[in-house]
Amino acid sequence: MYRRSRSWRHTTSLVLSTAVAVLFTGTGGPSADAAPAAHDTVGHSFARAGAEFDVPRDLLVAIGYGESRLDPHGGKPSHANGYGVMHLVSNPRAHTLERAAALTGIAPAVLRHDTAANIRGAAAVLRSYADRLGLDAEDRDDAGAWYQAVAQYSGSADDSTARLYADSVYGFLANGVRASAAPGETVTVRPQAVRPERGRYSDVPALDEGARPPRAP
Repeated sequence: MYRRSRSWRHTTSLVLSTAVAVLFTGTGGPSADAAPAAHDTVGHSFARAGAEFDVPRDLLVAIGYGESRLDPHGGKPSHANGYGVMHLVSNPRAHTLERAAALTGIAPAVLRHDTAANIRGAAAVLRSYADRLGLDAEDRDDAGAWYQAVAQYSGSADDSTARLYADSVYGFLANGVRASAAPGETVTVRPQAVRPERGRYSDVPALDEGARPPRAP
């Protein structure tokens, strides 16, 4: 099982430092020699899932980048038993994989191995969190309004760690993302000014810059 050595959990210090400075696939994929068809690209999967569940596309990409650098790791689980570019998790403390399956009707085995399904499942989970928070259609258009849903997606029972996770994601939005997602494909997010609405996390102490957060589930 791989460990996400380059995930947000090990790069948060760098991300937050930069952020402060700025203000803060189906199973048969394309061959290595050819760029994927437009409807098969990872970028299109993010756009399509975002449109279906009314989740900002760039926010989805930022979460996926923080979790995996958009690398599905061949469907192999992480040390937390999380799968795919969106790190859908199935362990005793976190069940985003099962929740995604229930919300989309997609089998867990497909969610684990199919990148488009994995992204769609994550978008469904995030939307369910937004609905619980009472975000309406106007709210959902504002990436900053999703902060608490993003913190919940971290799966951490520790509020400071959840805040660190969400701050890292919003740091990626602030600084932009450019990542290789598949042979011949680069997924990008342009740097953008987003004011995160931290809600109940506003009073949660942020972990000290450079501190290693507790291991997430």
